[in-house]
Amino acid sequence: MSWAVWITGPPGSGKSVIARAVAERLRAEGEDVRVLELDEIRRVITPAPTYSDAEREAVYRALVYVGARLVEAGIPVIFDATAHRRAWRELARAALPSFAEVQLHCPLEVCRRREATRPRGMAPAGIYARAAQPGARVPGVNVEYEVARAPELRIDTTTHSVDAAADAVVDEIRQRFLDGAPSRPHRPDHEKTRELLLEDGSPEQKEIGRRARRYAASLLDLASGQRRRTGPSFAEERERMVKWQIAERGIRDPAVLAAMRRIPREAFVAPGQADRAYEDRPLPIGAGQTISQPYIVAVMTEALGLRPGDRVLEIGTGSGYAAAVLAMIAAEVYTIERIESLAASAGRRLHDLGYANVHVRHGDGSLGWPEHAPYDAIVVTAGGPDVPPSLLRQLTVGGRLV
Repeated sequence: MSWAVWITGPPGSGKSVIARAVAERLRAEGEDVRVLELDEIRRVITPAPTYSDAEREAVYRALVYVGARLVEAGIPVIFDATAHRRAWRELARAALPSFAEVQLHCPLEVCRRREATRPRGMAPAGIYARAAQPGARVPGVNVEYEVARAPELRIDTTTHSVDAAADAVVDEIRQRFLDGAPSRPHRPDHEKTRELLLEDGSPEQKEIGRRARRYAASLLDLASGQRRRTGPSFAEERERMVKWQIAERGIRDPAVLAAMRRIPREAFVAPGQADRAYEDRPLPIGAGQTISQPYIVAVMTEALGLRPGDRVLEIGTGSGYAAAVLAMIAAEVYTIERIESLAASAGRRLHDLGYANVHVRHGDGSLGWPEHAPYDAIVVTAGGPDVPPSLLRQLTVGGRLV
């Protein structure tokens, strides 16, 4: 039986860290659960967000749509999203079979302190600091955060540790959905699921819907491939890769670790190589080239010191894997590949997987991509006798080149 749980609360209340802890516990018990983190999905469906009311309406509807598609396919979902309007969470309740809402409580001042000091990840930095800017719409400050009227579970994150909160959520999930207790499931309405996407809305809303459909399809394709496998799932192999090949070797940047936990490396290797995707080595991708060893991708990405608003130039696209990692952290990634067949396949792959903030070009990487300069960071994954002066000219003042 599939199900969905929405963990809601103001920014800084602890949603993401609790959602990840819940997912880890359930996966250890054999549950193939998917966390839908809105800040991660936004990078795909709104690569240049405006946070307007119309955009937010389309984004939250898209989030519910993606969750509904996964649940319909038998994949349990944990929503990790503020959803300051109660109506968005109620939309999920109406659309999804076997739904529960977890309301996190945390005083605004505590949320402010946490948000200002938390590690970089998918969420934009300085949310509360922007509340004083003209036109700001920060939930709980400029706009009301509407607390759930009758959530299945309430947790005060000032009195519960992350472990205690995660244990409470897992217990609720077990009792409602996993241990045979009655749960009042209902049949999903597939037509209403499609209607979530505001296909008759504004051009901006239609584009968000189009990207959400593509993103959901990519998740379902990956899940289908994993279910045909025997042995550990790709998600389990990915987690082991991050732990033993990357974190244990000294990579500490939370944004880099989070990105590499999310990118499906199996989608970037050559046909027939998916079962080797998480080995500690480069793998052939055709045209005499390889996809880099995961640790090397992590080292180079960490060395760039990326910030969420950065514009990045990559020289040497290859399969597109490193560009996808960069795209989970930076705002825009421009990547150049000298081998035309690889540039074409990487472009298609990144497009199909929904990495809308990655731009691929076939050409001579030593010339850079001056039309979109300057760049906050440039990463060169191909060898050369020296650093081309053209690349240095395309860096911002204080920019980083690796």
